[in-house]
Amino acid sequence: MKRFLLKIGIFVVVVVSAAFFHYRHYDLDGMKERRHSYLIQPQNNSEVHVGVIWPLNQEYPGYLKGLKMALEELQNNQAFPRFKVHFAHEDKSKSAAWSFARDQRIVAVVGSANSDTSKRIAPLLDDAGILFLQSSTNPFLMKRKIKLLLENSSPDFYHAENIKNIVRYLNIDKISFIYKKSEYFKGLRHLLAYQVKNEPDIKITSIYSFDEQFKVEEIYSAIDTRDFDGIVFLGYKKETQDFLKYLRWCKNDKPFIGGELLDYPDFYNSIDPETMKGVYCSSYDSHFDKTPELQEFYQRYQQKYNLKPNNYALRGYCAIMLLKKAVDNSPNLRPNLLHHSILYSKFSILGLKFEYSHDGILKQNLTACKKWLPGEGFVQFTPDVESKSKLKYNYELFE
Repeated sequence: MKRFLLKIGIFVVVVVSAAFFHYRHYDLDGMKERRHSYLIQPQNNSEVHVGVIWPLNQEYPGYLKGLKMALEELQNNQAFPRFKVHFAHEDKSKSAAWSFARDQRIVAVVGSANSDTSKRIAPLLDDAGILFLQSSTNPFLMKRKIKLLLENSSPDFYHAENIKNIVRYLNIDKISFIYKKSEYFKGLRHLLAYQVKNEPDIKITSIYSFDEQFKVEEIYSAIDTRDFDGIVFLGYKKETQDFLKYLRWCKNDKPFIGGELLDYPDFYNSIDPETMKGVYCSSYDSHFDKTPELQEFYQRYQQKYNLKPNNYALRGYCAIMLLKKAVDNSPNLRPNLLHHSILYSKFSILGLKFEYSHDGILKQNLTACKKWLPGEGFVQFTPDVESKSKLKYNYELFE
């Protein structure tokens, strides 16, 4: 009798679960249909409702500042239709995505600083018929056949190439490669491996990955048994700081190369300058001089906030302005039309062309190679990777 009741219970659970997942998909279809019906009505096209998913703290403040600056400019110019923005914290991205999906007025969601967040919410937004203009840089996210997904930042193709060029510039023959097991760093690891594969003079002699259990001594002991001329380390701020400090404490002064997360004063100002010698990174172009319009943006932003804009500020500004151009070039606010307009129109924002591949990868390169200099922080430079001379690594060359 007990076995029979157990089988009945399992059957009920399976049926209820199947019904739940069916309803969930049906519900998303219903949200998509209601959004479509709402947005094709002319009277509902006077306001553009946009969701923003971003860390609402001081970690990446530039994005929200740039976004708000764009909104104010549109308002001051009495642009029509008007933009209405709904903010949500990235830590609650899944519930925020559901909230936006249920709101038939929402035509687009912008932001997401984290690749893991983008991967999690992109399918949901797509099923609900919402354009997702995402700011994370992992191009592998774009390969998942999500129809309404577009990038709003230079993809990691360029960062991988920059790291390779730094390695060639320093004449590093053997790399010890360490990375965190996250969506962002795993993607960058694959891209870098691809770049190095085409360089016969560069070999990755050891690869070490870590998860949340980051053990500095264990990692260093593992790579110290292998021969290497430099280290490529892809991790978040605290992990990178801890490893770099331990590396220098072990009297290892070999070149240390990382990603754009190193290029922040709160990273390098909290480390002894001697520890930072020989540190390089691929980050973003901080000159803002590629076009006259970009130079003007730099000045307006600095005057408004008394701060220099960074890549995040530019992304936030461009996200709103891209949507505005798409709205102006579409017969109504249906997200699929906005997506098509951005994908194929090659819009120009601040003199920068937003040209996309067919799967939504932004071709624009605003990245840069950087080296750390005492008293200056990370400074842009152009590696002379075509040089045939064998440059010996020497700190004095960069001071």
